[in-house]
Amino acid sequence: MFAYAGEKRWVEVRSPHFRVLSDGSDKDARRIAREFEQMRTVFASGFPNLRLDSGAPLLALAPRDEPSMKALAPQLWKEKGAKPAGYFQHGWEKQFAVVRLDEVAYKYPISRMRFARIQLCFRKAFNC
Repeated sequence: MFAYAGEKRWVEVRSPHFRVLSDGSDKDARRIAREFEQMRTVFASGFPNLRLDSGAPLLALAPRDEPSMKALAPQLWKEKGAKPAGYFQHGWEKQFAVVRLDEVAYKYPISRMRFARIQLCFRKAFNC
């Protein structure tokens, strides 16, 4: 499925738990969906009491570069300092994740990370 924002073509990919929209390639969007599913599996196996389902697939926006991300979230560029490679919006009416495709840090699949390190980071972040 394709969507258009201005002149840019956006591709939509769905997985069991995620809906990915990207102005990158279909292959990039499928990779994002696969890696989000892998990350969900890690959390599900490491934290069995963690509620992961919200009823609807989580929307993940995957802009290909900084200009695309800036078009999606111009408010983030109004502040001085480092610009985000991604962010998560959680609220009553909307919930979505944004991950830039061109960020080197994200190009390493979650499957290559050690589970113990992910678990430690998660526990530090959420005090559990």
